[in-house]
Amino acid sequence: MNSKYTLGPIFAFCVVLSSCNHYIDQSKTLQSWPIMQGEMQFYPDSNVLEFKSNMVFRADTEKWPARSFYSQFPKGLIWYDFDYGASFIFYYSDKQVIAIWINIQNLPNKPDSIFVPSGDYVTEFRNAKLVPSGHKYNIREIPYMNNRKQVLIRRRDAMILLYNIKQRNFDNFLKKIETFKFI
Repeated sequence: MNSKYTLGPIFAFCVVLSSCNHYIDQSKTLQSWPIMQGEMQFYPDSNVLEFKSNMVFRADTEKWPARSFYSQFPKGLIWYDFDYGASFIFYYSDKQVIAIWINIQNLPNKPDSIFVPSGDYVTEFRNAKLVPSGHKYNIREIPYMNNRKQVLIRRRDAMILLYNIKQRNFDNFLKKIETFKFI
């Protein structure tokens, strides 16, 4: 068989495969995915997570209920990872991440705030609070990038990290995540 005839279809297949978009949130109409407790909704212009928990965590005689919440997220989601109602991690292209940690142990809260943390603070927070499940992506393996935006938002019992966000995406990421509220 002539090699020029076999390479043509292979090349065409590779071009088509590489041009496919790999986002999990592509939608021209509302799509909903049930998750372990709640629902992830994909709209044409945004994503919405409504996490409704009835879990109760126990340690000896203490009990801590998980917290239910609602938030919008930007489009372009490539993976998400939840850990038992305390750690929620959303991965975007180019190593951009939104991570939410929920204080379920009734630890003292600090007032609502938004601040730019140091690189050391981000690394400590990422490694101590966020629990990746060991699937396809791992926030602990994504290096801190000095040339990107890092912001930590406190909302009552939640800490929300915008991690390695590109400058051109930052306003949209911040606008969406500012919709976070406990329900």
